[in-house]
Amino acid sequence: NKKIAQIGGNEAEREQRLDILYYQIKEIEQAALHEGEFERLTARQKLIDNTERILTALSSARTALSDDNGSIDGVTTAKHCLNSVSSLSEDYSKLYDRLDSLYLEMSDITECLSDFCGELSFDSREAEEIDSRITLIKSLFKKYGSDETQVLNFCQKAREQYNLLSDGADAVEKYNKKIADCNNKIYGL
Repeated sequence: NKKIAQIGGNEAEREQRLDILYYQIKEIEQAALHEGEFERLTARQKLIDNTERILTALSSARTALSDDNGSIDGVTTAKHCLNSVSSLSEDYSKLYDRLDSLYLEMSDITECLSDFCGELSFDSREAEEIDSRITLIKSLFKKYGSDETQVLNFCQKAREQYNLLSDGADAVEKYNKKIADCNNKIYGL
């Protein structure tokens, strides 16, 4: 009787439960959810939402470093000034070397800023797709678990229960026959 109850002995209740499980499994499978996807999408959405602000900051920093009379020009001027006296003292030579390192670092940073500015792009279609996907994933989280792993585990358990219940009618018949056979043996003596 315990096994019959587990697999839904009442056919109407079993069919109702099968319908619900089928819907849940189908909803999760159609979403094609991947672990870590929500975090990746929200990070991309944050970049897209702040593209203009990021681009302005990167461009302004690059301009401050590289335009005429920018910081790199100032360091270059300081290097030339110290170069003429660097051979007179080890201290002056060390300062010149530090300015040279600073110049190289600033030049590298300027190139990185230019690269970032060139790479920063998105289209409105991508933003809409990401927003829709995040909405779908949040909906799954509300129904089936707080992250991708829990949702996927829920789906696996639902599949197992669906398979058990879908084979339930045959199993119930088999268990009822066993019960009847046992009763016949007990009471037939």
